[in-house]
Amino acid sequence: IQNYIYWFIALILVIVGIFGSVFPALPGAPLIFLGLLFAAWIDDFDKVGVVALLVLGTLTLFILFIMQDIMLTTNIIIGLYLFVSS
Repeated sequence: IQNYIYWFIALILVIVGIFGSVFPALPGAPLIFLGLLFAAWIDDFDKVGVVALLVLGTLTLFILFIMQDIMLTTNIIIGLYLFVSS
């Protein structure tokens, strides 16, 4: 029964991560990656190998860096707009 609890936790992480893709308050990509990494660990990396996890981890980091750049650019644009309009 302990294995089912682990699978439930992995599923919850992925579901919350999917919601995080829509709601900006939640970190979507990292939660999805953690859920899939946890699921792979539960299965002893039998169905999901190291290569797939490395690809998913790379995509997660890429998404985080892109989102950070978008947020920084948006803040600069909003700041310039408020400075110019005042």
